[in-house]
Amino acid sequence: MTNLTLVVSQYMHEVYNHRLRFGTPVQSIRIDRTSSYNAFEPCDVFGYIRWRRNKFGTQDWRIYVCQAVSEGRITRLPGITPGANVLLALHGAEVVKRMLGHIDMLEKRAGDLQKISPAYWRQLQNAKSIRMPAHALSSNLLANSEA
Repeated sequence: MTNLTLVVSQYMHEVYNHRLRFGTPVQSIRIDRTSSYNAFEPCDVFGYIRWRRNKFGTQDWRIYVCQAVSEGRITRLPGITPGANVLLALHGAEVVKRMLGHIDMLEKRAGDLQKISPAYWRQLQNAKSIRMPAHALSSNLLANSEA
């Protein structure tokens, strides 16, 4: 069990909301009524949202698409222990809102987002970093496709 990646989900009304957007953990452990840990096996892909505000409004809004790993290159991220292979990382309210809309569209088209190849998420990160539109999701970018 030591090779699992742990992702914390926490919620406090109008203060912070750190949660999974997609991904199926192998185990979830409820800590209290506002916090839980989700465990992922190596190679599992998951989406993670971190939102925080204070009396002045939204202070931080981030979305990550990560791949759980047990060894090799690991990026340390808040809320993810020990870290993960980051496939996509975006921050800022408008950018994250647009990405959430794109993820909703992908979910309608592909169904389970975990089936999407890590290469697509990396390509999407590259496109967003140079402010270009994303390439269309083709059948060869579905990780479990027969094509």
